[in-house]
Amino acid sequence: MKKIPMLAMMIAPYFLLWVYVSQNFDLLPVSFGLFGAVMFFGAIYAFFLPGRGFRGKQILFWGMLLKICNIPIFAAIFITSVLLFVMIIPLLPFLFLFDIFLLFTTSMYGISGILQCGRENSLPPKVRGVNLILQCIFCADLFSTIYCYLKARKQR
Repeated sequence: MKKIPMLAMMIAPYFLLWVYVSQNFDLLPVSFGLFGAVMFFGAIYAFFLPGRGFRGKQILFWGMLLKICNIPIFAAIFITSVLLFVMIIPLLPFLFLFDIFLLFTTSMYGISGILQCGRENSLPPKVRGVNLILQCIFCADLFSTIYCYLKARKQR
């Protein structure tokens, strides 16, 4: 039950992509709203995980898993943008906002995990400071989450 918001966040971008690719445009406004709600509430839920018994290492694991599951979406957007550059220009602002929204909502798990690792003293202060900043940078957030998870996992 505790993992349902994270699992929903993994599925939501693919559901939105499926609705768009299937050209079921009647469902598109509803799916955008559902996607936004799932991602927004999932991001807020990240900060409730320490109170629900999750350790910093576990939160970082879920952040890492969310980011790794989003790689195909980012790759599909990139490849589609490169191949259909001229025709996709009108969609670029939407794709940019989609990417930024996906980045920041999944980064909340990294930020929450890093803060919880700070409370547990499993990450040094300098590592926490640098990685909190990296959580807000596209691509660097994935490497930061993986690094913090591996570092926190080594600490006992």
